[in-house]
Amino acid sequence: MCTFSMTIKTLLLGLCLTACHENEEAYAATPSEQETEAEISSGYTSLLNKTSSVPAEYLEESDSQGSVVQIDYDTHNYVDGNGEMRSNTAYVYLPYGYEESSDECYDVFYFVHGHGETAASFFQNENGMMRNLLDHLIAKGDMSPVIVVSTSYVYGTPVDYYPDADPYCKALPQELVNDLIPLVESRYRTYAQQTDFEGLQGCRLPEIIGPSEVSPWER
Repeated sequence: MCTFSMTIKTLLLGLCLTACHENEEAYAATPSEQETEAEISSGYTSLLNKTSSVPAEYLEESDSQGSVVQIDYDTHNYVDGNGEMRSNTAYVYLPYGYEESSDECYDVFYFVHGHGETAASFFQNENGMMRNLLDHLIAKGDMSPVIVVSTSYVYGTPVDYYPDADPYCKALPQELVNDLIPLVESRYRTYAQQTDFEGLQGCRLPEIIGPSEVSPWER
């Protein structure tokens, strides 16, 4: 673990708007709703106009490849709250050069998959597209080297479908703060000097975590 302050440079941009009307006569938007939809559509178009296409080479394997490591860890059944032990699996992306560097610290981005996927999906889908993108973005200087952790709310053997995911999604923050984040940030070179709640909070910007007198597992 490292001994200097952290600067987070993570930009997460996601926006998906869909609409489907099988019967236009079945639904008539009020003027205010129409105005809201128009504003959203205009904002979405404006946002798209600020983006550019991903270079084709970024979708291919990079000469400067990072590595993806599987980590299995012990956690608890936070859904039932009965103290029962269980295990879970996460995948950690280490940027190119991590192994060669002995004293460089890295920011960490924790990613949770969507419904119908697993922790492995983030790095496996589309022939490893996300890993290729990270490799190229870092190699080209488009972003700073970063550790990316893909975790899951799924209990037990990873599956690509969970019929009632809500209780598990709600419980996941406890698992992250109590079990996974301390493991990751003690095993890899991050900016956390200590992995208790105060230590993790102290190495993050106030606007990221915010002030709190009570730790998540005590709420």
